[in-house]
Amino acid sequence: MAEKTQDPAGSYGDRLQSARRAQMISVEDVAQELRLSTDAVNALEAGQIEMFGAHAHVVGHLRCYCKLLKISAEELITDYRRQYPDWDRLPAKVGLVPSRVQRWGRLKLITWILVATALCLIAYQFWGDMVLGWFSD
Repeated sequence: MAEKTQDPAGSYGDRLQSARRAQMISVEDVAQELRLSTDAVNALEAGQIEMFGAHAHVVGHLRCYCKLLKISAEELITDYRRQYPDWDRLPAKVGLVPSRVQRWGRLKLITWILVATALCLIAYQFWGDMVLGWFSD
């Protein structure tokens, strides 16, 4: 990942954590609202961005986190970019493991397709019996 430089005014993660605590919001509540794991929220606050794969993902999570806390995202992201000067030159990692929510969504879609196919086959069989039954007399 990118080389990190120190910011004497405090990191973006410290500011997120301070704002969250000032509003008395738990890490679990933030994780649920942002649909992240508690480990991911703790990593954002600690400045441990390695688990996110690409800087674009980190910036997206920071924007959502700031929106949740009702604080300025631009200042915080500028702070983040100052700590990681080469943020815009890194390629995004491809092939991230899908979350359980995405897998569950696919499973539901496949289930609906199978159910619809089964209903169509049953309707076709019933219709065929009705039509062929009339002409066989």
